Amino acid sequence: MARYSLAPYTIRIKDKKSDKYVHIDNISGGEDFLYVMNNYLSNRKNSVGHQQSQKKILRIRHFTLQNRIFSGIIETGEYGYETELFDANSEKTTYKRHINEAEMLPFYLLMYLPQNADEGILILQRFKQYGIRTNFERDINEYVKTRFSSLELQINPLVTSQLINEYLRHGRVLKLRFIRFSFPSDIANAYDTQDHKEEEGYTELVISAKRRGRIPIIGRILEVINGKRQLNELIEIKDFKYEKVKIEIDINGNKRTIDLSDINKIRPYIDITQNIKLGDNGHPLFNSIDAISRELLRDLINQIARDNNVR
Repeated sequence: MARYSLAPYTIRIKDKKSDKYVHIDNISGGEDFLYVMNNYLSNRKNSVGHQQSQKKILRIRHFTLQNRIFSGIIETGEYGYETELFDANSEKTTYKRHINEAEMLPFYLLMYLPQNADEGILILQRFKQYGIRTNFERDINEYVKTRFSSLELQINPLVTSQLINEYLRHGRVLKLRFIRFSFPSDIANAYDTQDHKEEEGYTELVISAKRRGRIPIIGRILEVINGKRQLNELIEIKDFKYEKVKIEIDINGNKRTIDLSDINKIRPYIDITQNIKLGDNGHPLFNSIDAISRELLRDLINQIARDNNVR
């Protein structure tokens, strides 16, 4: 069964001349990025974004704007190879896709561009392992550069404490990797210093769960993430002081590696497979995924406000 998920991101605009982020509603000379984005989306309804070097096509099927929130459907596809379409009922090949044809898949998007702020929120749909973040970001920047050569739009994963907590609470820890950026003393002392130059290296201690098992350590991991426990106190390991911890976790059948020393690299995809209604084409009905995404947006706005107050 195909999985459908939502990926939350921050959206910011950087002025490369000043190396600073600008307010969304005043990106240059008082111009509001809201109208730049509206023009971009309107343009992509009429003419596709064609990234020839990547052999990718992007277009906007439809979008709406209300209360500084865009919602709509992006279609994107890749060409450059031939495939055969096989009918599961007749068990015959019904069509051969040519090398210059792209299979256009639809993806939902929700974008909130607040006033008096330098950070907005973007929610993009994922379909199985497919997403559109990179293609979308590249295409927008090509458009932005035609008007504002010094500006760069940046889309980065949005990770809040609540999302991390939910992400881990529903996960199964399969492996712990404790890393120290040096060799054990007995190995270091074994070097022949006469003909061996000291080399940089690291030592890794790995703890693995049994097949279909789990390591019962979620509570301590959450304490590290929430600042209630130091990383080097996650587990006391005799005669082994570690500096970095990576965990391999299973989330609904998807394995991910999380570096606890850099939680910004966590990709909190939110599985909505069981919550959405699908159309006859096998893709989410717009009203269904739109309602779920807007509820997520409200939660993100509130959580960001709470995180900022804690800081």
